[in-house]
Amino acid sequence: RHQSSSHLNAILIHDALRRAKVDGIPVIFILNEIDSFADQKGHRQMLLYHLLDKIGADDTYFLVIGITSRQTVTQMFEKRVRSRFVGSQATVHFSRYTIEALTSILLQKFDQRDGIL
Repeated sequence: RHQSSSHLNAILIHDALRRAKVDGIPVIFILNEIDSFADQKGHRQMLLYHLLDKIGADDTYFLVIGITSRQTVTQMFEKRVRSRFVGSQATVHFSRYTIEALTSILLQKFDQRDGIL
């Protein structure tokens, strides 16, 4: 049986989170141009749905950072995906930073809010 790439990606995500939980390592998923997930009905939104659904589901610490230039990106998603953003969303506007400065800022935010950015 042929498995879809989104199914394989979901398995990889689940495995990464399981290993991180065992080792006590926080995981950061960075989704550049997250609005491209909204443009794809079905598989890509389902993958995002399952990823967001895991937030708070167990004691695995992970953060999802969605990068976009669209301020209303969450309204582009299917209703079930939008529902996963409720209560776990913050908007952060960045000036130009070096990668080192950006990493430092994100880690500080992550630590300040008990793993919720």
